[in-house]
Amino acid sequence: MANTVAVVADTKTGKTYKIEVPQESLNALTGRKIGDEVDGIFLNLPGYKLTITGGSSVDGFPMKKDLPIQGKKRILVKYSSGKRGQEGASGRGLPSGGDP
Repeated sequence: MANTVAVVADTKTGKTYKIEVPQESLNALTGRKIGDEVDGIFLNLPGYKLTITGGSSVDGFPMKKDLPIQGKKRILVKYSSGKRGQEGASGRGLPSGGDP
């Protein structure tokens, strides 16, 4: 099975750290929603509270917090920035639901 990696950001210093999630701690993170707080003991960071701010599905599709389903869904996405010359353009996107 592939290794699961969590990216932990330190808001005070602005640095990010990749931490490999132990297999026995993976069940504690499964089924959580975006915005939930998790105790840092699951990632070998005792004394810290961590907030889930995003993730990706098994296929690599990013999670979207306001999509209240489990799995993928084709939705209409408005591009406010990031696409050159197409300010306010829209297109189809395939994000993963942020709700377990």
